[in-house]
Amino acid sequence: MAAALWTMLVAVEPLVRVVGGSICPAPVEVEARLEGLLPPAPSVGAADVAMLQELGDRMRVTLRRADGATLGQRDLDRYQSCGDLAAAISLVVATWESDVHPEFVSVMPEGDRGALRPAGRSAFDAGAAIVATAAPEAAGSAGAALAVAGTLVAGWIPAGRLPGVRVAVQAGSERAFPVGDGQGHWRRVTGALGSQIRWPRSAGAATLDVHADLLVTALHMRGTGFMANHSEWSLDVGGGAGARLWLGRRSWRPWLDFSVAAWPRGHILYEDLMGERAALPRVDISVALGFGFAGAAGPATAPAR
Repeated sequence: MAAALWTMLVAVEPLVRVVGGSICPAPVEVEARLEGLLPPAPSVGAADVAMLQELGDRMRVTLRRADGATLGQRDLDRYQSCGDLAAAISLVVATWESDVHPEFVSVMPEGDRGALRPAGRSAFDAGAAIVATAAPEAAGSAGAALAVAGTLVAGWIPAGRLPGVRVAVQAGSERAFPVGDGQGHWRRVTGALGSQIRWPRSAGAATLDVHADLLVTALHMRGTGFMANHSEWSLDVGGGAGARLWLGRRSWRPWLDFSVAAWPRGHILYEDLMGERAALPRVDISVALGFGFAGAAGPATAPAR
């Protein structure tokens, strides 16, 4: 009788215990999912232990044997629901167990033998920023005109190592500079379409985006204080590049961006045909302080090959 009871206890002994102080997902939720992936397997040894650690926007999963030897460790991003993250963690642990426990493979249902392994996820972001821009002074130019702008930006980076896509729109305040006895005024409303890469691709305390953009701007110029004041809009095409530093680990977090824009086409404002003139600067340097959401999309797992 005692022998039969011991046999039953051994038969239902789980291969893995899940521990840790995580809330999303809770260890008990991961254990529940593992029950479907790790059918009770005959074993007289102590269960392996899966430790869950919340590290900001990452979840660290560590699988150890009872003697303390590490069987695997992986960081997963937490840009997903608790249920999806629990499923991803359980699949990671099940894959490790299938590699180190032959007895598990023998009892694992045929449909589970092609264990799912974690795959990279595409990342997306969206946010807004306040921008300070300066146009460096050059010979014959209007000088280091300062302006404040607002910008909206969104981006998407596919899974893997390919660069992502970035779109933005920015509207700046008007800048003024003297031209003879009057003043010239100008401002830009700019759209950007470009590519960006992110390092590191997984969430961390600081994430860096590097971007390069094609710029299309609506340039407005007008004069005041002249005998005849004119106003006109002009369409310009330019190029830009920059780097954005995300601060913190949360999904919603601040960021800093440093960018440079160049405009090949020149514009000159005249007092009159024989009077003074000033050229608009062809380079803008900007520093932005923004706040936005950075998340992930797409399946958290993919079939093992």
